[in-house]
Amino acid sequence: MQPKHRMKKTLLASALILGLGNAFNASSDTMNVRVGTISDVSSSTPVTTNTEVSFGTELKANAAVGTKCTMAGITGLAESKIQHDQDGDGNDTAASNEGVLSGTACLIGGGKSGTPMIIEISGAAGALVSVSVPNVDDGVVRYTPTNESCIVDYSGDNPVGSKPDDCKPLGSGILTGVGLWAGSSDLDTDTTADFNYTAKQDGTTRMVLAGELEVLAALTAGNATTLNLDVVVTYE
Repeated sequence: MQPKHRMKKTLLASALILGLGNAFNASSDTMNVRVGTISDVSSSTPVTTNTEVSFGTELKANAAVGTKCTMAGITGLAESKIQHDQDGDGNDTAASNEGVLSGTACLIGGGKSGTPMIIEISGAAGALVSVSVPNVDDGVVRYTPTNESCIVDYSGDNPVGSKPDDCKPLGSGILTGVGLWAGSSDLDTDTTADFNYTAKQDGTTRMVLAGELEVLAALTAGNATTLNLDVVVTYE
């Protein structure tokens, strides 16, 4: 049974913008959204190897106002990282585009890429939660989660024989009615007998946090600034 009380938990992260250029060659800025501690839903924790949203050192110090740098998250992500067969083909699809950057505000090519954050949410099996990740800016850059950020929803709202429950996009910054894994009761939404990953636990789901930076004002190479990003998970 879904809990009757509401538990609101906030993940605090900080975004570090650090210019690496000089007066002669303003090359790039660093963008990291770093994870702080988080309380329980019963818990929401970053997953090893993907513990921050990082745009690396790819943000141009001379990027024009209004230009953007977008990081791929769910597009080309290794399915094992979200413990969900997103394309419904019965295979554990490997990473192909994870963290790849695009847009005129960032450097492209040369193997340069970012790192999306993977967060595991834990609570009561079959419960519904709401997740909020609002836009944040410091007047110089704005971070937006975009539809490259998503949360796997096990609410059972897909008919038997259809594609498995999706990693639903977080582009609006808030997603409601996200179902937490309820074991065998969620298998009837899958197209084959079992898309489960052995590490998956009852009452959990995973989310991908990637997205976009937009330049709002002139950047100064060598200067650092910090953004605070709230990820709020609440029982419905």
